[in-house]
Amino acid sequence: MNLSDFVLKFLEKKKVKEVFLITGGAISFVVDAFSRNKKIKYISVAHEQAAAMMADSYSRLGPNFSCTMVTSGPGATNLITGIACSYFDSIPSMHICGQVNSHEQQDGHSSTKKVRQVGFQETDIVNISKPITKYSYKIKKASEIRYILEKAYHIATSGRPGPVLIDIPMNLQRVKVNPKKLKSFEIKNKETEKKYENILLKIDNLFKKSEQPVLILGGGIKYGKAELDLIKFLKKFKIPIVTTWSGVDLIDHNNVHYIGNVGVYGSRAANFTIQNSDLILCLGTRLDTRVTGGVPKNFADDQQS
Repeated sequence: MNLSDFVLKFLEKKKVKEVFLITGGAISFVVDAFSRNKKIKYISVAHEQAAAMMADSYSRLGPNFSCTMVTSGPGATNLITGIACSYFDSIPSMHICGQVNSHEQQDGHSSTKKVRQVGFQETDIVNISKPITKYSYKIKKASEIRYILEKAYHIATSGRPGPVLIDIPMNLQRVKVNPKKLKSFEIKNKETEKKYENILLKIDNLFKKSEQPVLILGGGIKYGKAELDLIKFLKKFKIPIVTTWSGVDLIDHNNVHYIGNVGVYGSRAANFTIQNSDLILCLGTRLDTRVTGGVPKNFADDQQS
């Protein structure tokens, strides 16, 4: 198969059902591969930013991983806002960009290294996207495609999740590859299970000393896939609960212990609950200024936390 077919086969194995894209010359060979694979389809969008936003939502709602495909230059740079959204909110996604032929790139010849642009719409999307991706890489040779795809997927979905970007030159998209001979990516350092007994005992002791405790639930609980653990936790601790903006859907709003959303956009009752409490337990929130207000030192200034 050619490299483009391999890319779709990889996404298929990762249970990607739809890819959000806008076609263009630099990504045309990968898009054409959809005609030979009936187990995965693409959804054409009106703008690449919409593709990145749709991929973000797709991964948030789950259960599957999301992917976009766009052409070089403006096609790739239009993804930036959606990629940034996924990066800041720890949402895994893969963005595959087409790139001009290898021989048309700045580094294709010593005489063009200082030229701003050689190929039509050539743009260094890898370095542009690095600050807002967990991993960004341009394919140098067809033989590394499996390794890079597997590495990018692992990085996107492990630890604190986030978006990754792979740039694939046009000439490499149509190179024939033998899947059995492609180098795979091996995960060397497996995460070890952490023990929290001492932390839980400390929390339990704090609760016993507290008269007006409150629990803040944030979006990190969802990103850490700990919703079921939260349900078990809430059955044991019957205390007032408030949520952050991104954690607002973590609890049934009819729950007798739920006060409301806290922070700048929160309810008066929830904010007063925080200010009058003597113990605050924060789960899945970094307590940004949308929660604490513009003067963080005034937030819960007399409490244990």
